[in-house]
Parts: sequence; structure tokens; C-alpha cells
Amino acid sequence: MSTLARLPVRSSAHAAGGSVRNRLVIGLAVILLIGATLAAVPAAAAPNPDNNPDLEAACGLDVILVLDESGSIANSGATGDVRDAARSFLGAVQDTGSNVAIVEFATTAALAIPYTEVTDATIAAVFEPHLQWGYRPDGFTNRQGALNIVYDLNTSHGVAPLVVFFTDGNPNTIDPGSLVGEAPALAAAIPVADAIKAQGSHMFGVGLGGANLNLANLIDVTGPDPWTLGDLTL
Repeated sequence: MSTLARLPVRSSAHAAGGSVRNRLVIGLAVILLIGATLAAVPAAAAPNPDNNPDLEAACGLDVILVLDESGSIANSGATGDVRDAARSFLGAVQDTGSNVAIVEFATTAALAIPYTEVTDATIAAVFEPHLQWGYRPDGFTNRQGALNIVYDLNTSHGVAPLVVFFTDGNPNTIDPGSLVGEAPALAAAIPVADAIKAQGSHMFGVGLGGANLNLANLIDVTGPDPWTLGDLTL
């Protein structure tokens, strides 16, 4: 089951040649078609995370993809889903002047690919080789570590308007790789996520596969609103 934070834009399927924001909507819609099921969480049950900034239109965006690389991804057979979702997203922003960085997290987190402009050449030489050979799920789930890297990137490079957070499970580990259990790990991750949103990044969470995924935990990082496609025709 999947949960996605609301991306507050309106777009048309015919707008792919327009702003990068419109192409992002289409790219994120493609992620849904890979196999995710949109799940709305009742408002009464939703947590109250800090405000999630809107995504503004732009001719080129800096985007951070955060990929869960924990062992549960491999165990649930979702490795290919993560790779295909990342590929679809990269295809949506290809040749728009957008730069994408990839952060991955398992027991620890790392900046797998620094900001790189998405072009035919970089997809072939940088992104695809890493997705195929460098992305190898194993280990625990350190959501805090990934968010710390995102925060540091926003501080050193400039704020990414969009952070897309892929995960199939619940956090259980904190920096520097200590297994502490779900509640302490979530408590450590939430303040970092709120700090990222305070920097100005829109957090977009994608829950992959897993019946074990606690939707409220993902919403704590992104926001309580379900994603709507507006007038986008799929």
C-alpha cells in the first residue's frame, strides 16, 4: 500500500512540454502506475507535522530522491519497483535543466549521487549504472540518517524545492547506525523532516509495497494530506 503527500499543483497531461513542475506531476503519476495504490488516511487519524511548502513552477529544479535501501526492500521483492520509479522520475525531468541528487539509506545513509543535471548522457553514464549496480538493498532502516544528509545538502548547496522520499518500511535505526526500535527512530527523524520543510523543501513521500508500512509514520515525515492529481488525465 502506498501513501503520498499532497503535491499542491494543477496540471494537464498536455503540459509535459511546459514547466518542470508540470512534468514532475506527470513523472510522479507514472510512479503510481508502477504498482503503488493510493491510500487516503482519515484526517482524524493523521498526525500534525509541520507545514509542507508548496512546489512552485520553475524552468529547472533541484530535486533530491531519497531511496530506501534497507533489506526489507529486497525481501519484499520491491528492488525493481524502486529502480523503475527512480527511472520514471528521471525521465520526467530529463533535459529540463533540472539537477537530481540521490540519497540512500539502510543501517546508515549516504549521498549516492551528488547533484547532477539530468540529460541523456548522465542517465546513461551516471544514474542508470548506479541504479542497476550500486543500489543493493540490505540492512536496517535509518530514516534519520537520510534526512540529515538532505538537510546538509540544502545547507551547503541551496534548498531543493522538492524532496521525494521512497520507503517500504518503518524506521528502526538512528545515526550512527544504532538499532533502537520504531518509536525512538521515528522520534529522531521527525524533527529533521520538519527542519527540511522549514528550509523550504516540499516533502513528497512514496510508500512502496509492504503491508508492514505504517502510513502514519510516513505522513509524519511528509504531511497529512493525500495526493491529488488535479485535472491530470492518466
